[in-house]
Parts: sequence; structure tokens; C-alpha cells
Amino acid sequence: MDNAKETLKEGDGPAVFYANRIQLSTSLYDIRIKFGIIDPAGGYTEDGILFLSPPHAKKFLEALANSVKQYETLYGTIPSGTIPVAIEK
Repeated sequence: MDNAKETLKEGDGPAVFYANRIQLSTSLYDIRIKFGIIDPAGGYTEDGILFLSPPHAKKFLEALANSVKQYETLYGTIPSGTIPVAIEK
């Protein structure tokens, strides 16, 4: 995608966007994942928020872990590095 800030939309389907920053917050009833982009100048654009019930979040975590494991099996270990992550409670 040439312009990472541009949200892609095909017809009436769901929005598709790139994110290089996430912010997590939790409550008794849901877990929220905010997706956004940090630009080279230090600005931040929020593109979407995903709300999940705790049971769905746990299944999402399992599915994501499996996908990363499959990726690493095919392409090699993903370096951890240091990625700034904001966690909100």
C-alpha cells in the first residue's frame, strides 16, 4: 500500500487498513484494541477500534499465536525487537 494512512474499502465490505501501533484497554465486559499509524514525524492517526468479549479475545489470542507459529515455520523466526506498546486499564 503506497499510502498507509489511506483506508481501503471495496464496495460495501469491511474497511481494510494497515496499523503499526495498537493500544489495548480492558473493562469487566470487553477488551478494546485500537489500531492506528505512527507517521515518521511523530503524529498518530487512529483508524479503527475492535471490541471483543473476554472469551472472544482469548480465542483471538489463540488464533493469532497459531498464525504467527505457522508464519515462522514457513519464513523463519520473527525478531522481537522493541516495539512501543501502550496499555490502558
